[in-house]
Amino acid sequence: MASDSDIAVTDVTEENAEQTGLSGVEKKKETDILLLRIKKRKRTEKTKVTKLRLELERVCLKDSELTVIESAIEQLWTALENAQETLEELIAFYTEVGDQSGKNEAIEELESIEKEVQRATEAGQDVIKTHARKTVNTDRPISMNITDNHDQQSAQQYQLNKSHGNQDDRSRFLKPLKVSTFSGDK
Repeated sequence: MASDSDIAVTDVTEENAEQTGLSGVEKKKETDILLLRIKKRKRTEKTKVTKLRLELERVCLKDSELTVIESAIEQLWTALENAQETLEELIAFYTEVGDQSGKNEAIEELESIEKEVQRATEAGQDVIKTHARKTVNTDRPISMNITDNHDQQSAQQYQLNKSHGNQDDRSRFLKPLKVSTFSGDK
């Protein structure tokens, strides 16, 4: 049950073979060589994508610098684009020769690579956002705790009361309340 487009591709291929004088065996050999070349490039590109994806995941787990994470994301996207081009070329080849199962397999492979890369880049973006929140929160020293904050508020209140003529000096001599925390160990 060949469709009209499959018959047309076959006719064009046979015409090219007749014009170049290639026999059926030689034509089959050329398509096999072309397929092997495309598959080799696909393997190489997929390997690059996988290595860069794993590198990005490793860098995210190590709490590396933001520039390192951003660079890894950019490299991963570039490798993904190259892999997509190669897989699209493979899909076009399978379409030309009429191999629907090979075409479907290549499409599934393309989608799975895109999902893996998307997941890895989202994880990298989450790490970047977390770093950004940490840098915003480090405007106030981490060593400052609730009691230090209370001391500052008491001092500010004392200065405010003193400037307004309220001479309640007793609050100045009170020590801040320290609340112990339970860590869960007995």
